[in-house]
Amino acid sequence: MILLKKIFGTAFIFILSLLLFFVFTQKTNALTVSPPTIEVIAAPGQTASGEFVLYNEEPTAKIFYSSFEKFEASGETGAPNFTPSDEDLPTWIKTSAKVELKSGEKKKVNFEINVPADATPGGHFAAIFWSATPSDSEGVNAVSVGAKVGILVLLKVAGLTEEAAGIIEFSTLGAKNFYTARPVEFFYRFQNSGNDRVKPFGQISIKNITGIVKTVINANSAEGNVLPQSIRKFETSWPGSRLVAIDKEANFFKRYWQNVRNEWFNFGLGRYNAALELSYGEGQSKTDANYIFWIIPWHLLILVLILAFIIIFFGIKEVRAYNHWLINRALSQFKKRSGAHKKIKK
Repeated sequence: MILLKKIFGTAFIFILSLLLFFVFTQKTNALTVSPPTIEVIAAPGQTASGEFVLYNEEPTAKIFYSSFEKFEASGETGAPNFTPSDEDLPTWIKTSAKVELKSGEKKKVNFEINVPADATPGGHFAAIFWSATPSDSEGVNAVSVGAKVGILVLLKVAGLTEEAAGIIEFSTLGAKNFYTARPVEFFYRFQNSGNDRVKPFGQISIKNITGIVKTVINANSAEGNVLPQSIRKFETSWPGSRLVAIDKEANFFKRYWQNVRNEWFNFGLGRYNAALELSYGEGQSKTDANYIFWIIPWHLLILVLILAFIIIFFGIKEVRAYNHWLINRALSQFKKRSGAHKKIKK
């Protein structure tokens, strides 16, 4: 018994030590940059400048080193893919090679973008990274060691740009056509075939079978950009309210009532049309798409039909009983009157 206590005690101390290590390790690697994204427009041969803020949240003074990488779209999620580059925007950006910050200190850092005279009009993208580990330029081959905090730089070089974009797919998640209640989750895929980033904005209008608009949903609430020559997938939903999770391991009746509750508070019935309308680019070009789906709250409808049958059945029975009582009462009164007339004649 004593041996077991010692083992459990040692294990507890070991686990607690690991937790404390990870907590304090996360706190000692805290550097905040602001803003996280910088958008710049400049002409070929022009120099653009600006500033950002570095904030050292670590308990000790630190030196942070800068480095630059280009980025492009990674898949359709909108996540950037960073790669080192010795050309284009990463080589046009100039800022401090290193910045020393005391604990809790905030400092403004200036930067410049020297756009070459022969720069291609359109979008150019890079990131300014800051790390407590110096880059190769500082004589240490450790660019990938340690945490890095980045600022995205979105540069548009003025000139003749090509805007070619549009919706290539609009549907519900899982391509579902039938629902019993909200939420209804949508996605659309937006393709940018031009040479500059675009930020689509617009709405999804959901109309019932009579054409009445039931709700309007922001199609790009995160204000996400679509980089040139890429496709980005956006997701949004017609949300539900007061939802309860369906317990799949519960018995049939409990699951049934959970579905009834969700369908009651998120009622919908019939055919719906989701109309996606987007605008993008400087010319406010338009693109649209539609998707048809149905909401059939069959759990709730079955319950309503059962209740209606019960009400009608017992209602008819009560009406018949009441009519029978009226008829018997009328016959009884008639017989009494007939007997009274016979006595008068005698």
